[in-house]
Amino acid sequence: SIVVELPACAPPAPTAVDPAATQHEGLTAPATVDATASSKRQRVLIVDDEPTVAGAIARMLRAHTTEVMSDPREALERLQAAHFDVVVSDVMMPGLNGYELYTAATRVAHSSKPRWIFVTGGIFGGQLQEQINGTGWPRVQKPIAAEQLRRLVEHPEGNSMPSPRPPDGVPADEG
Repeated sequence: SIVVELPACAPPAPTAVDPAATQHEGLTAPATVDATASSKRQRVLIVDDEPTVAGAIARMLRAHTTEVMSDPREALERLQAAHFDVVVSDVMMPGLNGYELYTAATRVAHSSKPRWIFVTGGIFGGQLQEQINGTGWPRVQKPIAAEQLRRLVEHPEGNSMPSPRPPDGVPADEG
């Protein structure tokens, strides 16, 4: 796993940037970061079997503490061992898809209950689409809009997200 921890400080003044220098595999990373956009630095676990995509997502979220994992089974172990505020997970991965990772993580007895953001680059349908939609967590299409992703990570209260529902067979929190 890779841990990226950078200080949240004021970004430099915007300058002219070559757009090609901020694009990678169709994903556009911002030239600057508004570190004041979030009142709290988030701990984000990024799970994607494509390292270049995961790296691009980490760059988009560089104002936060990010950890990147390419194997969803290893990510599940990491979720059992550490606290994360947010999990950004690809949907289509070998071994465990994003919904299976979410389901397994939800069943784990851990005090951390991270928010989830599902990322997908392809068309999928049927049961998996229903399952992802049924979680109540947002889904982001690739290519990822950096501002949209940062907004979901930093300001969940302003995204009209429905209350997430636990997978079938997992009891809801009693409050």
